[in-house]
Amino acid sequence: MGCHNQVAGRDVEYVLDDGSKINIKNEIAKVKEYWNKKTPIPWVKVHYLPEFVHFTHKRHIKRGFQCADCHGQVQTMDVVHKVNKLEMGWCLGCHEQNAKDHQELTQLKDCLTCHY
Repeated sequence: MGCHNQVAGRDVEYVLDDGSKINIKNEIAKVKEYWNKKTPIPWVKVHYLPEFVHFTHKRHIKRGFQCADCHGQVQTMDVVHKVNKLEMGWCLGCHEQNAKDHQELTQLKDCLTCHY
């Protein structure tokens, strides 16, 4: 799998903010089980977008945005939580701040850019 090599195989208990404990080795084993079965992991969703909104990470990554720009420093969170609302007004504000020029801003603010 190649992920989280720094903790792979370590039999360590991690104490969460609420005082509960998880065993890192056991948690990694759960992820590996899904990986080996080639089945999706039933993640607990943090962000929900309406069905009528089309969002692709690819456009944003190609543009040079980092995951943390929208999702915060997930790697330092004990429990993943929302950092930004990721609602239309927030997205439009980002589009306005990051458009290269007026033409691109017009395209980014076009309803059909995200709603189709």
